[in-house]
Amino acid sequence: MLIPYEPVEQARPRFTSRGKFVRVYDPPKVAKYKKLVRQYVAETMAMRGIEQYHDMALKVTFVFFRPIQKSVSKTERYRRLTNKHKPVQKPDTSNYIKSLEDALNGLLWDDDSRITQIKALKRYGELPSTEIIVEEDR
Repeated sequence: MLIPYEPVEQARPRFTSRGKFVRVYDPPKVAKYKKLVRQYVAETMAMRGIEQYHDMALKVTFVFFRPIQKSVSKTERYRRLTNKHKPVQKPDTSNYIKSLEDALNGLLWDDDSRITQIKALKRYGELPSTEIIVEEDR
């Protein structure tokens, strides 16, 4: 499944307090991304007849396609698109994984604790997006 939104990393949670109560919430950029992803995946699942994964161990592959800056040369752009140069700067791949696991929890899979194997790649792409492949881990 290809999610056509630029990947957003999970940021540190924010806190507010009112008296004795503390509220924990995602930063606005992360919350908006998770909402968009959930809507898109829910619509795609309904359209393709994909059911939620449950009662099985899962093997998940994430491929995060980051945008290429407009200021790079044609040669550098080619190197990035052919995977000769990889996006080794922040954000971390693990933070991308966490934001998607949270967004898809209870939707694509009943709980992300079912994921027993993860493969994640961070690449440059023409269009910023995320590809997700979910399989049963036998």
